[in-house]
Amino acid sequence: IRQANKRRAIFRHLHHYYPTHIAVLQETHSSPRDQAYWQAEWGAPVFLSHGANTSVCGVAVLLPRSLLGVCDVRMIHSHADGRLLILELIFEQFTLTLVAVYAPTQGHMQQQLSFNIYHSWIHRSLDFQKHNQLKF
Repeated sequence: IRQANKRRAIFRHLHHYYPTHIAVLQETHSSPRDQAYWQAEWGAPVFLSHGANTSVCGVAVLLPRSLLGVCDVRMIHSHADGRLLILELIFEQFTLTLVAVYAPTQGHMQQQLSFNIYHSWIHRSLDFQKHNQLKF
């Protein structure tokens, strides 16, 4: 959705029909420079994962305005090829983990992406265990 008119049409549609939903987009073809601009257009937090080349891949998570001030968001992992984005939404009572995946069609690339997801989960679990050890 690099073209501004297409992106604005998608954003208008989502705001009109799904104003309180979390939107996950694929094939965004975003770049690091797009973050602030897209967030300003969307009017709420936007998280992007993009590859080195804007002509391929890219995933985005668009949070609704209704979550502003309700939770904290932490980016857990954004893979360099733009196919994987893992976020945590931290509420008072619970934490919600969002995983945005744009899976490749080729087998060897699927295996690599599966490894990356698994590796991210392992690090997340170890960090959680290290910081949240229960003492009896």
